[in-house]
Amino acid sequence: PTDDTALSDCRLQTRLLQGQLAVYEGQHQSWPDDVAPAFSREALQAALPDAWSDLATLDALDCAEYPCLATVTLSEGEQSCCLQLRDALHAELRDQGARLFRTHAHGLEDGTMRAVVALGQDGVWDEEVDLRTRWRVDQTAETLADVAD
Repeated sequence: PTDDTALSDCRLQTRLLQGQLAVYEGQHQSWPDDVAPAFSREALQAALPDAWSDLATLDALDCAEYPCLATVTLSEGEQSCCLQLRDALHAELRDQGARLFRTHAHGLEDGTMRAVVALGQDGVWDEEVDLRTRWRVDQTAETLADVAD
């Protein structure tokens, strides 16, 4: 084949692979303009440690794309603690339609539980956000599991 044909074939294969990857992990989610300020990195960084003080310790907050993912160590060492995290959010977040759309908990050798929580806003969550967030939560949880082993 000529160089032009080989290059064309490579470009076609690249587009096909990019399409398959997008179906699997979704597209990067930029921050929508209509997300309430309560969901910003700064606001969550200030609110979550206090709101979850009896339930979890905030270990990390990833807001590189929408929505932010919080990595926490659960105080009770059991997955049911995840269910209580939304109810413990401050009224400002609940009033803005806060949802814990995805959680993934992982037990560590010392008996503690780490969880990855996606904090999103009702009305600013669609299928694309859902697909990408599911992948991000799973990847973060997998990294936690690798570090724990």
